[in-house]
Amino acid sequence: MRLEHFQRNVDRFRQDKRGVVAIMFALALIGIALAVGLTLDYSRALRAKGVLKSAADAAVLAALSATEADYANNGGVSDPNTMIKDAEMAACGAFKANAGNYYSELSPAPQPCPAPGNPAITVTINGLNVVANVGFQANSPNLFGALANSPTMNISQMSDNASVAQEQLPAYANFYLLLDNTPSMGVGATSSDIQKLINLTTNLTATVNGTTYQNPNEASCGFACHEVHPCSASSPPSGCGSTSTSKTNYETNVYAPKFDYLTLARNNNVTLRIDALRQATQSLMSLAANIETANHIPNELQFAIYSFGASADAEQSCALAKIAPPSASGGSTCNADASVSGDTGALATQAQALDLMSTQYQNQYGDQDTSFDTVVPALQKILPAPGDGTSQASAQEYVIIVSDGVTDEYHNGSRVIAPINTALCASLKNAGVQVATLYTTYYPIPNNSFYMQHVAPYNPGGANDQLAAAMQSCASSPDLFQQVAVGGNISQALQNIFTKLLQRSRLVQ
Repeated sequence: MRLEHFQRNVDRFRQDKRGVVAIMFALALIGIALAVGLTLDYSRALRAKGVLKSAADAAVLAALSATEADYANNGGVSDPNTMIKDAEMAACGAFKANAGNYYSELSPAPQPCPAPGNPAITVTINGLNVVANVGFQANSPNLFGALANSPTMNISQMSDNASVAQEQLPAYANFYLLLDNTPSMGVGATSSDIQKLINLTTNLTATVNGTTYQNPNEASCGFACHEVHPCSASSPPSGCGSTSTSKTNYETNVYAPKFDYLTLARNNNVTLRIDALRQATQSLMSLAANIETANHIPNELQFAIYSFGASADAEQSCALAKIAPPSASGGSTCNADASVSGDTGALATQAQALDLMSTQYQNQYGDQDTSFDTVVPALQKILPAPGDGTSQASAQEYVIIVSDGVTDEYHNGSRVIAPINTALCASLKNAGVQVATLYTTYYPIPNNSFYMQHVAPYNPGGANDQLAAAMQSCASSPDLFQQVAVGGNISQALQNIFTKLLQRSRLVQ
């Protein structure tokens, strides 16, 4: 009976379910608490990783800042090993400051700055290219994970996940501006200036000793050609007189101020394209000065400015004329050199000398005054070999050509009026010189016989502008070509080119 009684008690206990819910709830509560705890551990680990990642980001930026400071404070000639050491020290300090309390979770334990290890800081300098890389190894302690045999959570960021920043230090660069100042750049700067010139040069007369003379120059002209002694021509215009006395009198007292179209333009406040180019050159010097000041690197950007010559006589004899800085020979146009200057204030003042090429009289030298075939090779001959920009002695070399793109010269026994010979630019580029071009669109002047016969066939300003195509081909790449129509902003276009060249100068060499 006792056995049966015991069996009944066991069966009764087995069938009684009143305490199961409590037991199951207790067991479930343990699991829920563990899950919540692991979630809290994971959230804390993410927060720690985010802070350490931000610290690594700050570290790479601090490394680059330290490199820039060394480079600027030492005029761009800092020893790379010193720059790297300073950059690593700055990166380590920035990491520690930004990591805060999570800095202690680095594992293995961090060493005093700037010892390598953890955080893992690497700075490399290759020419002008600086790369900073910061990674870290860390374990976030788990409060609840230990119950699941997981005391820590790995939050390291190394290798491909490390923070990386890079930059190109400012490069030393020399800019050589070849500015077209030949008679065609005497066109009015805007359409209204051109029309004003045409009006001023229509039906001009001058009276000498009671005799009135009709303008012997080309009338109704939109170009302010600078003829300083029109009556000195081998076949002088009618009205110049038959004797040297009357001829001289006519030049001095009447001809020059009345019929020299440049003087006419100046006296009537007509702005010419050469004026716009001069102002653009001076504005460029101001921009360069601001950049150099911001970079804190003396003579980082240096310039030389050239033209085709102050006069047709000079162009025929010397090919290349230097405007700024003054040549070592004392400014002789026949001894133009490649010396550059970083004194942009002085260069802006010296650029004031840029003006329209003068001629003695109309058709002097057959008006063949735009000889790219002699000017460009003359410039290339004096240019130093391009460097990588890491020092003044190894400066990068850039040539900027500003022109309406028409060559007018005596070549192979005959006069050639055509687009610029792109082979000249190819020679510069093959020598490692970067070439940029600014095309000042040749403005159509239908009432000008020279234009209609010799320039109009190249469709300047049209859909098939062969002058524009040649100027663009001269540039080292399409983005180094700018075109400005009559009335357009030459200054802005020139600054656009300069900015593009600066961007190139900061590429990895």
